[in-house]
Amino acid sequence: MTRARRIKLDHITFVAVLTACSHIGLVEEGYGFLLSMETDYGIPPRMENYACAIDLFGRAGLVNEAKALVDLMPLQPDMMAWRTLLGACRSSGNMELACQVGNRLLELEPEEHSTYVLLSDMYGRLKKWGDRARVKRLMRERGVRKVPGWGGIEVQNRVHSFNADDRSHPLCEDIYPVLEGLMDEVIKVGGDANSEDPLQQTEIWFGILWQ
Repeated sequence: MTRARRIKLDHITFVAVLTACSHIGLVEEGYGFLLSMETDYGIPPRMENYACAIDLFGRAGLVNEAKALVDLMPLQPDMMAWRTLLGACRSSGNMELACQVGNRLLELEPEEHSTYVLLSDMYGRLKKWGDRARVKRLMRERGVRKVPGWGGIEVQNRVHSFNADDRSHPLCEDIYPVLEGLMDEVIKVGGDANSEDPLQQTEIWFGILWQ
């Protein structure tokens, strides 16, 4: 990165740089930028920068390095950092570590329904039925309700809205076969063909992406 004197750099500049490195796989270069922020540019890294670096390692499949960064960074990891690590664990298939991170999220944000859903799904994949039942029971005891997701699309100047498992749309018989076709495409590029409920699995994937 050019040390431009006329343009004042800030932590947001490095968020953009680290995100770019993450998406194109420049792991060493990206981590080098993180390390150089304070020493070369006088900009102390913020949580957003560390989260980008966690994602940088996670996208490259370096989950242990991502976890080490969470453990060693000078700031107290917040929800964004833990959620980024959770996404890295899931995408790499490290379900054991993902469950550990998920339980940490439950401690930090016990009212967030999506964490319970994710943990239940992950314990099911690991065939840890007792732990899965424990998570569901904990969700009931804490009065946490799963919030239906909403989405919408505009077609010919008309907005069509949907929530999870919505069958009220007059064209639902045409819409769901298309959705099933999209699910087939998702499975081809790395989804889970053994999911008990493909629609629920779609909700779980998009829940991670949107948070």
